[in-house]
Amino acid sequence: MLGRVVATVALLAFLGACTGSASNPTPPPGPTVSRVVPTVADPVDLGSLSAKPCDALSITERESIGLLAKEGQETRDSEGRLICLWSGKNPSATFMFIPYADKPILRDVYASAPTISDLARFTTYSALNRFPAAMTTDERSSVCMVTVAISDNQGFQFREDTGDGQVRGSCSRPADATLSVLGKLIG
Repeated sequence: MLGRVVATVALLAFLGACTGSASNPTPPPGPTVSRVVPTVADPVDLGSLSAKPCDALSITERESIGLLAKEGQETRDSEGRLICLWSGKNPSATFMFIPYADKPILRDVYASAPTISDLARFTTYSALNRFPAAMTTDERSSVCMVTVAISDNQGFQFREDTGDGQVRGSCSRPADATLSVLGKLIG
């Protein structure tokens, strides 16, 4: 129960910092984003989620975040990594879970903002006050990503592409999905 309370407080704090429209996002409070990736003090392991990525979200969890696709499809990304892909009515709209069992993905996300203007779309937050995470949005491609480090060499990412050129508000679906997975990993 305490874990759910902490998760709810962390999510509300995160979503409160990320309100605003896609064309005029409200910047998060605090200093400029640092390029130094925070370390994970108390790491956890992806466990079976790297082999069964579609187990990341149950039907109930998908329904609670408004993801209407009932079943995910396991497929491989461009690097050969097993991922889970959910599609909606619009075939170009996708929601995916990408586990990184052997790659420090958050470091790559921190390094991928090549200009100061890109950093304006880059929000760092601490998921459950334990795991360093980043939310990135790209209005040019209607993609929102939440990336979390769960150890020095493991992490995961939820990526939503609305398929219509519009990033949805504060990326609440990837953020909610992230908290669901973290709740499973920390028990």
